[in-house]
Amino acid sequence: MKRKQEGDAQQRLFASLLQSFGTIDPESEETQQILSELNVLARKKQFADEMRKLDPQAFPLGRFLLSSRPKTRKNAARLIGILSLERETDGLIRLLETEETLYVIPSVLLALGNIRSESAVKALRSYTVPEPSCPEEAKQTDEIREALQKALGRTEEPELPILDKLIKPERFLVTAPEGFADTLYAEMLEKGFETLMTETGCRTQTDDLARLCTLRCAHEFLIPTGSSTLDPEEIAPHFSTYASYPYRIELRGYAGNRSAFISKLAKAVGGVNSPSGYAFEFRVACSGEKADLYVKPCRIPDQRYAYRRGTVPASIHPATAACIVRSAKALFGQGKEDPVILDPCCGSGTLLFEREAYARCRNILGLDIQTDAVETSRKNAAAGGSAARFILKDLMRFRTREPVDELYANLPFGNRVGSHERNRQLYAALVKRLPDWLSNDGFAVLYTMEHRMLQQLLKAERSLVIADIRAAEAGGLYPKVFYVKKNTPVKWFYWEDSAGK
Repeated sequence: MKRKQEGDAQQRLFASLLQSFGTIDPESEETQQILSELNVLARKKQFADEMRKLDPQAFPLGRFLLSSRPKTRKNAARLIGILSLERETDGLIRLLETEETLYVIPSVLLALGNIRSESAVKALRSYTVPEPSCPEEAKQTDEIREALQKALGRTEEPELPILDKLIKPERFLVTAPEGFADTLYAEMLEKGFETLMTETGCRTQTDDLARLCTLRCAHEFLIPTGSSTLDPEEIAPHFSTYASYPYRIELRGYAGNRSAFISKLAKAVGGVNSPSGYAFEFRVACSGEKADLYVKPCRIPDQRYAYRRGTVPASIHPATAACIVRSAKALFGQGKEDPVILDPCCGSGTLLFEREAYARCRNILGLDIQTDAVETSRKNAAAGGSAARFILKDLMRFRTREPVDELYANLPFGNRVGSHERNRQLYAALVKRLPDWLSNDGFAVLYTMEHRMLQQLLKAERSLVIADIRAAEAGGLYPKVFYVKKNTPVKWFYWEDSAGK
């Protein structure tokens, strides 16, 4: 519940910040705070993706590089770097050429290093670190020199090998999207893995990374290396075996100075800490004065979701989509050999592609009211060799040509996409149409944050029955999955006995 409240609070904050962004004055003190808060949110993929897709006119970060306030310029440069906004390269270069406040410069250099365009690389290579004019400036110029080296390192990343096998078998913790550990466990057994399901995921031992990458329901592949106090010198030996390749350090739940801790840990581990190009992630998951430690192989032959060339806002994670499909088939059975499959809110098509990956099928249709969603789905279908068709259509006006055997839908949540009032109309229309759309043995799987509303609507529709409800998690939000079937009434037969009674 606490995580859900935090996720909801972050979503409300993000919406509020964006609403005020277009009208704020670059010279106001409020601007510094807004940019600082956006920098924090941009560390989460869901918010970073949304910011990257915003219209430059509505999200004009470049104008804050011209502010007279150094902190505003610094925060704007940091945010541009996190988002890797190539369109702001010229503004960053001009700022680098004119910036006189030393503590701003590292953020500008690192932003250019993240962008890595031809002009950004040229500006970095031609930049000269200023000489300190007094002892007090020496620390700041050292930070500039370190930032320049790091930025140049990002532009000259070594070619890292794809790791399909480890040197020796390791004990892996294979995690599932929250709420679907049993679904992952069933898939692992089906594919011949010896595994044990635990509270944190499924454990197995292997050196075969390519084989792990056949598990569509898996979210992450982690190697637990033990636990430790929050002492970098004590933590380092847990990671040193993997430090022969470039790595990055992922620090979670740490309350102190993150940069200083990561710097000390990298020094203790040795090797190359390269946050922009790495073969392994060294994860330190803090809890109080202790930390659980994991190694995550990153350069692995993972082609499970190669179809995913594009997404739209609030797209479902493909591992979650795979779990939803598998859990539905486990609940309702395999069904017809060549079923009719529909997604009336297809987004980028992920649920349909994961259904197709589960078992090849020909009669697959996705519809969406948004043009960019349909275009993205078609591009993804072409990339994945999918047989799915996608059309621009409002589900409220859609009529099926034949009964639907399986319906999957990632419904608008009402925060990132849609609104509660709009959802009320949409959900009511969908529930009303389901009895007509579904075949007698058909089922619908509905994924949503609006679970109270959907549950009320489904209970009020006597032609439908809720077979199961499963709690899930998505980027700090806590949606639920509804498994729905037609409510086929039992037919009673009466007959007369031999006496005609």
